[in-house]
Amino acid sequence: MTIPLHGGYLGVARAPYCRTMHRMTAPLVVAAVVVTCSCGSQEHATEHGGVVPWVDRPAPDYTPPPWVAPRADAASAAPCRARQLRVTSVQFGAAAGSGVQRFAFTNVSSATCMLGGFPTVTGELASGRRRALRIARPAGGTFTGKVVPADIPPGKEGSLDLTFSDACPTGRRVLASNVAFVLPEGGSVDTRYRVWRTCHGLAMSQLGRHAPEPVPPHRKPGTPDTLRVGLSVTNMTRIRSGSTLRYVVTLSNPRGTPVYLRRCPSYTEGVAAGRDASVQRSFRLNCESIHVIGPHRQVRYAMQLAIRPAVATLAKVYWHLNTPNEPAAVAVVMIDPTGSAGTG
Repeated sequence: MTIPLHGGYLGVARAPYCRTMHRMTAPLVVAAVVVTCSCGSQEHATEHGGVVPWVDRPAPDYTPPPWVAPRADAASAAPCRARQLRVTSVQFGAAAGSGVQRFAFTNVSSATCMLGGFPTVTGELASGRRRALRIARPAGGTFTGKVVPADIPPGKEGSLDLTFSDACPTGRRVLASNVAFVLPEGGSVDTRYRVWRTCHGLAMSQLGRHAPEPVPPHRKPGTPDTLRVGLSVTNMTRIRSGSTLRYVVTLSNPRGTPVYLRRCPSYTEGVAAGRDASVQRSFRLNCESIHVIGPHRQVRYAMQLAIRPAVATLAKVYWHLNTPNEPAAVAVVMIDPTGSAGTG
């Protein structure tokens, strides 16, 4: 998965839920419930209060196999001019801690044109003055996916995404009204829409259409790649800076085929909390007492993660199995430098 760092957009891991939201520029939250272990093949875990203990067995960094993406749309027509375009709608969406404004640019002319590149976005501030807005332009795209140049036939539309953190303690407020988009080729497409200010700023995609998503590999039955992941860390948990986060990962088998752990998988865990406070490590799962996860069963595993000293900030705790589809979970947390923390 691609995870944002405070003040920038840097990729530190991959996970399957980020294939549908290809580039994450704000925290996603997966608040999972810890459930007691079921009986049968999981009975030995009850020796430790229903949780398999953590073991300190570092594993090599994992590089998943590449996913193959279908061919993108053609982009060979003349660039779109401002007079050919109209912003016909704005849709709001959210992925837990992330939000998006998607602006639809419709070709209102009689000729196909190519929509692409980064526009300059201007807007009217509270003072009434129009200013160019400072918006990050991550080369890899936003959490909604990478947008690439594309030919737009008459009556059809392309888009531009403005993404933001929707997990701000201070909420969001209007940044600018009556926004306009100055195209790379010149000319301005005016609108009556507003954009919002949030605690982590804004990021935008290019103009165009979303690139086709890569096709994930087939999940082989009976392998850890078919498992689902849950975290005991919940949304906005406060974590003490410089502490050790102790939490629980639940691996669930949603299928009717047992998952065997004879070849014990490794996993990657980490915190995305800024350039100086982020950490990522890989370990072997503790497979000594649990050798199989039965159909529709689950097993809980104790985890430990060192939290580097950091100033107060929003961060993300993430965990994924090191298998081709990288089953994963993420939670938004607060790094608390004052020592008053709920976990750690």
